[in-house]
Amino acid sequence: MPISMRKRVLRRCLPRFVCVYASLAVSASCVFSLFSLFSRRNGLKPSTAIILTVSDAEEHERLSHVAFDAIFRDIDIPGPYAPVVVREGGTNLSSFFEGITVVEASRDIEREAWGVSFHLFSGIYGASVKPAAIRWLAFSEYEQAWIVEPDVAYTGSWARLFSKYDAVDGSDLVAFNTTFRFGENKTTWNHWRACVYCKYVDPWRRQASLLPAFRISRRLALELFSFLNTSSRSGHHEAMLPTFVTAHDAPHGFSWTDLAPDVGYVRWRPVFDDARASSIRRDSLYHPVKSPRAHERLSRTFSRPPPHPASSSHSGPPPDIFISSFPS
Repeated sequence: MPISMRKRVLRRCLPRFVCVYASLAVSASCVFSLFSLFSRRNGLKPSTAIILTVSDAEEHERLSHVAFDAIFRDIDIPGPYAPVVVREGGTNLSSFFEGITVVEASRDIEREAWGVSFHLFSGIYGASVKPAAIRWLAFSEYEQAWIVEPDVAYTGSWARLFSKYDAVDGSDLVAFNTTFRFGENKTTWNHWRACVYCKYVDPWRRQASLLPAFRISRRLALELFSFLNTSSRSGHHEAMLPTFVTAHDAPHGFSWTDLAPDVGYVRWRPVFDDARASSIRRDSLYHPVKSPRAHERLSRTFSRPPPHPASSSHSGPPPDIFISSFPS
């Protein structure tokens, strides 16, 4: 082929090659973007840990088994959430641990890690599992974690509850706000009186939250741990944690979303038992549920899809369902 003809063919075909190449590049970019989105949404790299805290009390072992099954049975592994068990003592859940991260907790280790603040922060029983869970999250690869006690039952899918709050990306704390269940009197709850940290913040910033099930961000966990392990200004975690959040305002501080819309019955006492079963409602949290049988029944009561709104006769919880009771 003469050189002049080759040049004409090249001039004619080159734009087509450029267009094809550009199209392929755009397609590859789109495929990569879609794959990245798919990866995030399908949990190939989960950003949220689901932590079940388990104590060493033998009488709670069966309850821990039931809670483990209820929380993790509809969470895909691998998936959008990373299942974790933080346990203190020799609780026997080994047969359930395949694919599960297990964090061993002890009071001696947490006392050393948290310093003098551990005694007040850990609570009236001095359990190490919740401080251990918060400290583990602070230095983990996860952006946030749900921390759930085994005596919490949910009348729905835990996975759907977790995904519901995925949209609340900016919240460092998702927890049941119980601050104003005492009206304007913030002296009646003993954990406020014992909270040393709370005495150094404005009274209106003093907050309360029941924390049998809550979500906390890694940055809040790290900031809280960094403060407490170098300070004696501590307090019970259900007073200290929410007050610490409101003492550090957004946008440069922390934010809090109330879990109240998903609370059916959450108190310190009395225990939720058969006598209160008539007040059960769908997709709601119940605490404390100490009986494995009651826990299992609550977890499976609404295992079927919800009824059509028009056919539902539910008119809401009894008037006292959100009233909280704290230990004196």
